Amino acid sequence: MLFLLVVPAVVVAQQAEAGRIAFEQFTLPNGLRVIYSEDRSTPVVSVDVWYQVGSRNERAGRSGFAHLFEHMMFQGSAHVKKAEHFQLVQRAGGSLNGSTQEDRTNYFETIPSNRLNLALWLEADRMRSLAITQENFENQRETVKEERRLGVDNRPYAAAFSDGLAWPYDSTGCFAYAHTVIGSMDDLNAAKLPDVQPSCDASSTRTSPAFPATPPPRRCAVTGGSGRAASGARCTTRRPTSTRPCASTGCRTTGAPIHRRSSSSI
Repeated sequence: MLFLLVVPAVVVAQQAEAGRIAFEQFTLPNGLRVIYSEDRSTPVVSVDVWYQVGSRNERAGRSGFAHLFEHMMFQGSAHVKKAEHFQLVQRAGGSLNGSTQEDRTNYFETIPSNRLNLALWLEADRMRSLAITQENFENQRETVKEERRLGVDNRPYAAAFSDGLAWPYDSTGCFAYAHTVIGSMDDLNAAKLPDVQPSCDASSTRTSPAFPATPPPRRCAVTGGSGRAASGARCTTRRPTSTRPCASTGCRTTGAPIHRRSSSSI
C-alpha cells in the first residue's frame, strides 16, 4: 500500500502537549491512501510518500536492491531531468530526502506552502515515468557501494550494529529480516539492470500508485486497475519469494522483541 502524508512542518504546541494531532484520511479511487493534517502556524508544508516495500521484499543473492531503487528514484523522469528533483525543491526554499527500512521506503519534501503543487507534481512524475536506464543504474550502484564503504565497512563497530539487527533471525526460513538494508557488496557487484525491475514491480503489488491528480499509467506499475504499461504492453508484477514479514512466515527469533530502527537514506 502506498501512503501520501501531507503535514505541516511544525506541530501546534497545544496539540503536542495533549499528544494528539488532528488529521483526516481517505483513499482515492486509484488506491492511494492520503493522510492530511492542517496547521497554519507556519507557511510550510511537508509531503511524505510511503511505499510499503523495503528490504524484506528482497531475495537471497539480491540484497540491497530496495535501497538501490530508492537512489534510482532521484535520477529523473519524463519531465524532470537527472538531479533536477533536488534543484527544483531547493531553489524553492525546501529540503528533501528519502530513506529505506525493512518494511517501507519513503520520500519527502518540506517546502513553502505556496509551492505544494511543485512537491506533488514531482512525486507524481516519478511515479509514472521513472528513468530506469543503464547509465542511471551504474551510477547509483557505485554510489550505494561507496555509501556502504563509508558507513559500514570503514566505520568502527558499524558492521557489528547492522549485522546485530539481523542476527536473531533464521536466514534459511526468514531471509526477509535476516540481512541488512544496505545489502552485501557481493550482491551489489552482481546486480544488473533487469534486477532492478522487480523492486519497481513490488512497489505496485499492493496498490495502484498515483497522486490526487491521477496521472496516466506508468511503466512497471499497475495504475487505475488497467494493468497496462505506458507503452500499452501489460505490466509485470513479479514478487520476490520472501515478501512477508517474519511474523507471518514463522521464522525463529531469540531473546526479547526487537524494535527495528535501522535505515538507509541518500
